[in-house]
Amino acid sequence: MIKRSAVVMQLTLPVFQMKIASFTLFLLMIILIWAVLVYLTYDLSLYYFYQLLPFFAQLLNIALMFGLLIPIVYLYNQLYQKYFKRSITLKLYQQGISLDSSTQANFFSWQELIQIQLQQRHTQIHSFNLLSKSKPYRQYFYFNSWMWPATLTQQHCEFLSFWKKLEALAKQQQLQRVSNSNINKKTHVDIISLIADQQALAAYQRKQKWLTTGLILVILTSFSLFIASLLWHEFNDGSINLPHQQTQSISGTNFETFQNQVYIFKQGQGTFLLPQVSADQFTGLALSNLPNRADELYSNVGKTAQHVYWQDHILSRLNPAQTLYLGNDFSKDQQRVYFRDKHLVNANAADFAAVLHPTFNALVYFYAKDDRHVYYKTQVLTDLNPQQSTAFPNNSQYIHDQQYVYYQDKKLDKLNAQQTQIFSGSNRFSQNINLATDGQSFYLNEHALPNIAVHKLWGTTSVDTAHLQMIGHQSNEPYPGNFGYLFADQQQIYVYDEFYQQLKVLYRFSQPVQLHVLEDRRFSDGKNIYIITEKLYRTKGRSSGTTTHGFKISLMRETDQRILAQYFARNPSSLKLSELFHHNNSASQEEID
Repeated sequence: MIKRSAVVMQLTLPVFQMKIASFTLFLLMIILIWAVLVYLTYDLSLYYFYQLLPFFAQLLNIALMFGLLIPIVYLYNQLYQKYFKRSITLKLYQQGISLDSSTQANFFSWQELIQIQLQQRHTQIHSFNLLSKSKPYRQYFYFNSWMWPATLTQQHCEFLSFWKKLEALAKQQQLQRVSNSNINKKTHVDIISLIADQQALAAYQRKQKWLTTGLILVILTSFSLFIASLLWHEFNDGSINLPHQQTQSISGTNFETFQNQVYIFKQGQGTFLLPQVSADQFTGLALSNLPNRADELYSNVGKTAQHVYWQDHILSRLNPAQTLYLGNDFSKDQQRVYFRDKHLVNANAADFAAVLHPTFNALVYFYAKDDRHVYYKTQVLTDLNPQQSTAFPNNSQYIHDQQYVYYQDKKLDKLNAQQTQIFSGSNRFSQNINLATDGQSFYLNEHALPNIAVHKLWGTTSVDTAHLQMIGHQSNEPYPGNFGYLFADQQQIYVYDEFYQQLKVLYRFSQPVQLHVLEDRRFSDGKNIYIITEKLYRTKGRSSGTTTHGFKISLMRETDQRILAQYFARNPSSLKLSELFHHNNSASQEEID
């Protein structure tokens, strides 16, 4: 151990010790908090921008999202200063230099040193960096000059005096001095180095270069492997590319043959081999039990003498000789019924049949029945009477008897079945939001219409459900509309915003009125006639074509063409950032029909 002489000079300064681990942690926390804030606020802020300045809404919202970084960085800067600010005492000896703090003291002899580096900006000390051959190998301190106390000038001068004395002692030890000044616009940076061991410094710099290069390669390799894994799982699903010129389709089915083998085409997935099945022994089961109707084009059911197949799944409990295909992926023999590859345990095979359209000899969307139950896919709709159950003529996703109405497998229990009408949400931007109503209650698909409406900018109000009526809807006939449904009670007019799945207040009357619908989106309060119009908002990109952001709905008084209220409805097909993960998770669980 080197015996130290008396301290030649010492100086105590407030500093922030920079360590890769802590700095990286804080940087990751800044990015994470910012990402979470963007995730939670993007849709809400964009909504307000759309209401106020729809043409510039997206640009302003992107600027706001990046603006959120400023307070986050400021907050974490304060936290970093609070938890990492410390005071160090630099002591200069004839034999070397000492760095003392409240937690530890480290002494470095001239022989142990590799380099001492000082960085200065705007005549203020910025950082102090020390490399050594022994532990701790690197000590890096950052001087946050603008946070120094009022004694900054004095401390700065003391530090410069300390550095000059350090240089003088270093000269006695024959340390090399290197000065580098860079002028970058208005920022003047001085980097002054004292190099004690050029060979050790070169070795350290080579090591850092290789470590940096290795880290970059590891990151790039990991990212490449991750992307390759995603692509592998996405595209390498076992599907096969067949030469379509040489394949032969089996009429009325998704099966096709090639070189005496059978393949199934799965919509959205690809073509797959049915193992150990010969084409000359395979029969595709198309819909043939309905008179005066063409075979169904998309049957997934076929059989050999030994097995019945749904796509490439064997329906092991069906007797191939007795099996019939009923349509919509329902199959049966004399004892058992299957939906796709799922056995319907309680179904009565003898009386089991697909539900037909009430007017046309056509199938209804995944509904079937026997003498005891009505089925939606594999779900039993227990409240429906199978003898009375029938489909709605204008929408294949609803079924009813004399008491109840179902949307798929969800009961709409507030509806009067004999008075219910279905309005199909098939306008140009709709996401298939259908409306079922008996004039008193309203359902959007399986969900009851909200009884709370949201104002355009803030606040909520109750909906007078006793006097609620539909005053407008848009379908594809005769021309495609833009939005779905409009409602009104005696006090307010509402727009159903499909993107946010909320009722929005379009207009509030000063006193209660009774509106009378004259035609779709045109109505009267007895004194004035009102109409609803809309205007599309689109932007054109050089490479991306035209993007439709949404449309502004306007309530206009017909007599003087005065616009009384407006509301901007976002394109329902737009990405909803706050439901991104929910959407991905639910989408991954959906069955391909």
